[in-house]
Amino acid sequence: MSRVLSSISASALLVAAGLSGSSMAAVSYSTSFESPFTTGALAGQQGWVTSAAGGSPAMQVASTPGLARTGSQYVTYNTNVTSGSQWQWCEPQAQTAADLADPANSIVRASVWVNVYSASAASGVTRISYAGLDCYDITGGTRLGFIRVASNGFVQINNGSTSSLQASITGFSLNQWNKVTIEFDYAADKIRWYFNDALITPTAGYDTFLGTTFGDADVFGSRSTATGTTTGGHTLLWGDCSVQSVHAHGALELIGEDGQDGARRRSSTPGTRR
Repeated sequence: MSRVLSSISASALLVAAGLSGSSMAAVSYSTSFESPFTTGALAGQQGWVTSAAGGSPAMQVASTPGLARTGSQYVTYNTNVTSGSQWQWCEPQAQTAADLADPANSIVRASVWVNVYSASAASGVTRISYAGLDCYDITGGTRLGFIRVASNGFVQINNGSTSSLQASITGFSLNQWNKVTIEFDYAADKIRWYFNDALITPTAGYDTFLGTTFGDADVFGSRSTATGTTTGGHTLLWGDCSVQSVHAHGALELIGEDGQDGARRRSSTPGTRR
């Protein structure tokens, strides 16, 4: 399937290469965007690439004092300046069936810390900004699910086919780091979403997971372009990211762990990336 992305896409993906089916957590990739990353466009650094022939500088490594979740650096995207959805990803390692978690026994969990930061938002902002995580199968052509936090305090989840805008989430505020997590339980054929390690409970049956082989998880940023949402924007920040695998019997032991990221790309069309 073609993976050509639109010119407005820039993206961060977390690839799950080298996952293990053991009873202990296995981390596939990890970064906090510290050195050897340097400030400036994320694309082109440490294997990170973007769409549109590698051209979009929309996602930047930055080091404004006091803003990083850990260390001194983070990735940022200003929706007040650049329109549309943005992705960027680290060039993935070759993946084979042996690299992936055993689908009969494992949970794959991806997490990222996000900060919907309001410093660049214009007065009277009406646009809604989103920051979160998208996950795809090994081919990169099928979305498995996502979780996105919105600047209005809602969370949007997706089970691979249907999006749902939930009620406001407890504990969210602008200018604050929050952890979003999505996991795929291959033993129970379930998908789960967490906000700051608290399980989000969807409507009955919504958490059914079809068990498609896990491939990667992308950091995602966007802003609303709906009619009437034409003013202002927010700065989105991403910090520590992780992709992990664990035997199903040890699933709960991973809640609360921080980490990493990896790499690939997405389209804004649910269920596909081009």
